[in-house]
Amino acid sequence: MHTLDNDTFASTPGMISFKPGVWFKHDRKKIISLVLFLLTSVLFGFFVTKIAFLFVPVACYMNWYYWIAASEHFTADSNGGIVISKNPTLVAVSTNLAKFGGDYPVIKVIEYKPSKFVRVGDRIGTIAVYEAHEDDDGESFINHWVDFEPIPIDYATDDRSEIRREIARYSDEQWEDIESGVSQLTKPYSPGLYRVHIADSDWCTTSR
Repeated sequence: MHTLDNDTFASTPGMISFKPGVWFKHDRKKIISLVLFLLTSVLFGFFVTKIAFLFVPVACYMNWYYWIAASEHFTADSNGGIVISKNPTLVAVSTNLAKFGGDYPVIKVIEYKPSKFVRVGDRIGTIAVYEAHEDDDGESFINHWVDFEPIPIDYATDDRSEIRREIARYSDEQWEDIESGVSQLTKPYSPGLYRVHIADSDWCTTSR
């Protein structure tokens, strides 16, 4: 995960209360490995070699950075998602990857581990951060993001009223964009980023 760029602002920022205990259930392997790294560094420092203490600040920073990045993610761009498949459960999320104008519509299909029973067609909320192209360094400006990472809201909170409120913020146009984009995908669906409405958007004039 990455912390948010201070110069980047979400068009629809997430408005939920991040709960570490709920997030732990989603990413427990990563969290446990970070904690074990810290504990191992301390224990080796006390009982094996003092050199191990050199790893303690690194381990502390990694743990701190992880939780800052996780909590900040859920203040980023909020988007609706629709369940499009079961076994595995897949969700389609739409967005426009344009940075400062233009039209770059995409559908991101992600795997979803729901906290309750869901059916195809059910709507969920997600919050995403955006990834810039590796060549976009200011000198070689690329006017769209290369990818985005939507994460379901119920991975970060179990407050059903907050989840319902967040979903209610999405416009009818957002849901229509998802349905329209999914209609252009080929079955069986698989996770990935898909450009849609290529002929009617700025995708038709870009090679990246």
